[in-house]
Amino acid sequence: MAPANLTPQFVKPENPFDTEGSFGSELRIRIIGPLRDAGWAAHFGTLQTALMARRSSARAIDRATLDFSRCTWADPLPLLTLTMALAEFVQNGGIAEVVLPGSDAPDLKARRLLRFLALEGFADQMLNVGICLRNAQANIITSQHIPELSDIDVPLRYADSHCISAWILKMPEDITEALDQIEGNYSPPCE
Repeated sequence: MAPANLTPQFVKPENPFDTEGSFGSELRIRIIGPLRDAGWAAHFGTLQTALMARRSSARAIDRATLDFSRCTWADPLPLLTLTMALAEFVQNGGIAEVVLPGSDAPDLKARRLLRFLALEGFADQMLNVGICLRNAQANIITSQHIPELSDIDVPLRYADSHCISAWILKMPEDITEALDQIEGNYSPPCE
């Protein structure tokens, strides 16, 4: 039997979501530092519920702002679920905005995140589902800016750090239409 002081203890990961700046009908979510899978998994449920219900602490939410301007990294799964939650929020009549680091941010990690979002399809998908993108200087980011963000002169963390491009589909009642859409946009990497 292991001594009591060697028994593994569960330590809940730090909450990466700061909602202190929320006021009125706006839910403002700031991410300072990295958004990793563990912190997201432990703390996203409350935010997801608020976005789905469009209510937080007994107040209606009409606008949601996700602020990545001081974020140093975000894992793909949290990015995808945040995008999906904001897409649903928009679909239900809310206004969603994501604030990204500027391409001239002094922090190398913030610029790396920005390049990753552009290269791997996350920025495009946010725009495609009606989420407004802007940078930390309040400049609007459109689909025409995505290639510029992809070309930011900063190396990604790993030489082969690509994932399957993010792509969010609105599923119709008849799934055949969605499957045809997927097949029409799929191109194997070996072609």
